[in-house]
Amino acid sequence: MKDKMLFVVIAMLMLPSCNSGIKTQLSQTPYNYNKNYVHVFSMKIKDATNTLIFNDTLGLFCTDTRMPENHDQKCMNWTSVSIATNNKYKLNESRINRMRTGQECTTTELFIHPPRDIAEYQILEICPYPDIEFPLAVGKEWHFDLNVEGGWSPSDTIKWVNGIVFSSQYKVVDTITIALPMGKIPCYHIHATGTSSLGTSSTDIFYSFQYGIVKLYYLPLDHTSIEMNMITGTDDLDLLKSNPALSPFLKLNALPKYD
Repeated sequence: MKDKMLFVVIAMLMLPSCNSGIKTQLSQTPYNYNKNYVHVFSMKIKDATNTLIFNDTLGLFCTDTRMPENHDQKCMNWTSVSIATNNKYKLNESRINRMRTGQECTTTELFIHPPRDIAEYQILEICPYPDIEFPLAVGKEWHFDLNVEGGWSPSDTIKWVNGIVFSSQYKVVDTITIALPMGKIPCYHIHATGTSSLGTSSTDIFYSFQYGIVKLYYLPLDHTSIEMNMITGTDDLDLLKSNPALSPFLKLNALPKYD
């Protein structure tokens, strides 16, 4: 999706915090998504009156296998999961997403496709994507333009025929500690604003160098809000192998690496 020249930068940078709870900011070695691993998120969608209209538990299934159609990205998939009787996660059989997509994780960039293949989240195709440029520092900004074809129109009220350019402007706002089921997590808070001829949307990204993206908060064009909070992560191979979108692409003995 993105064509960028990749180069390796090893940066160990200690940043001052605007949050007194973060005395020693985490090192600038990016979290590595290039491995067989599942990040589990709680999902909540609220309408314009802040009323909950949908909730879900979603797994971000990652691998260390290159996408056949784009060697810059690794195969990944978003699909709904639930807790099994053995207290492990399993696929939610009524909500399996069989579409494979990709992520790009290097020492200079993280780019993840949102769960746009699932009907309830299709609107996220036209919100600013999870896109991070390293190293991070409060005040840093970057930009990303995406041309989206009309086939991604999420509804009859938000619809177009030919491609539309969605321009996203990102800025590292501050550092903050957020409370999640995993504990209190020091994060960089990145705010992104998306603009197009259809209107304005926004995405707030909360990134931890220990866990990766741990929270996303979207304000899409349809005036809903979508909140994602990381619950846990697992390298359960049985769970990974059960995912029909990825099971043919798993390399079970691969070592995670940035490339």
